[in-house]
Amino acid sequence: MSETSSGLSYTMMHITDFSSKQRVTTISREKTMYANITTYNTTNEVVDNEYTASRELLVIAGIVIVPVIVITLIGNILTIISFIRDRKLHESINIYILNLAIADLLIGIISMPIYLAYTLDDSVWIFGYQFCKAYLLLDLIFTSVSLEVMILISFDRYIFLKHWSRNYKDQTRRNAYIRSGAAWIIALVLNGPATLFWDIWTGENSVPLDDCEVQYRNNYAYTVVVAIVAFPIPFVILTILNTIIFWEIRKLLSRREKLSNLSSLSNSRDSTLSRSASINDVHAGNVNFVHLHRRNSLRSKEVFHTRHGKKAAKSLAILTVVYVCAWLPYATAIVIYSFCRACVSVPVFETCTWLLWFKSAINPFLYAYNCNRFRSNFKYFLSCGRRQKYIGDGPVIV
Repeated sequence: MSETSSGLSYTMMHITDFSSKQRVTTISREKTMYANITTYNTTNEVVDNEYTASRELLVIAGIVIVPVIVITLIGNILTIISFIRDRKLHESINIYILNLAIADLLIGIISMPIYLAYTLDDSVWIFGYQFCKAYLLLDLIFTSVSLEVMILISFDRYIFLKHWSRNYKDQTRRNAYIRSGAAWIIALVLNGPATLFWDIWTGENSVPLDDCEVQYRNNYAYTVVVAIVAFPIPFVILTILNTIIFWEIRKLLSRREKLSNLSSLSNSRDSTLSRSASINDVHAGNVNFVHLHRRNSLRSKEVFHTRHGKKAAKSLAILTVVYVCAWLPYATAIVIYSFCRACVSVPVFETCTWLLWFKSAINPFLYAYNCNRFRSNFKYFLSCGRRQKYIGDGPVIV
């Protein structure tokens, strides 16, 4: 009986000791969790990998994003090979469209697929630290060039309308190539140093090895500067250019209306002058015919620029709307994210990022497909090289 009591006592002591240890362990864990929560509330830091999306949500994201990547690749490849194939497309405006297509194609080849793998893997970066730097730099260059070329296209249309009577001499292909090259260089200069060397300058690495973000993500001042350069400044430039283009089109329409009223009054006189010139002035230089030809040439040129100006204004208005929809959420998110990471959830930030890239799928249809010759080449390639001809304003496959 005493042995039984002693064994029972030993067992109870063992259980009590185990329960005590378990309580200590539980309390220790609770203290650790509280410490983590306190640190989180103090520094506003959040570990990105704590967010785990449901498998269903990831599958839906993949189903939606993969077609966007495919459209981005097809649309921009068609734009590039159309420019190479058709020498009549080698105009200044189309050189800008070519550079836009190159930047958007690289986004579709590099930025989108890698980030899709990152997203589907619960935002865990598996490609290494140095590759992350290279990836971020390339992505920033591509998106910056895309933005700069949008401004160049608007500026080109402004010059086209503002100085149409000068036969568009200032907008040569050489100038277009120089400006496009400058856009790539500016994008590299603006994004390269901070992306590659921020951790060296500050002497600290603020990004975990299993994540891929720019090192200056927590620097509020620099992030605000980046956001201002990315959205408000280009938006102001585009708005000013579009406003000027709108007023130039109104002036052209007003002038065209006056010319049409004058022409209705002078048709009979012009007809009489032309008959008189054909009979009496054959050996005298045909002065009246020269005058009529010049006036008709000026009128037809003005009609041409008015028609193309209206088309350009419509395209630029759509361009501005697409730009605002793509860049405003992203610029807002990165500013808030720089000082309050808890305020921007991972799904919201990733949605803003993808929204920024979605315009790369839209651009080929907004710019290139809006041009008859580009559209003709698109149909040529999509129809496996079947011969085409133009009927009216558009191409027809025959």
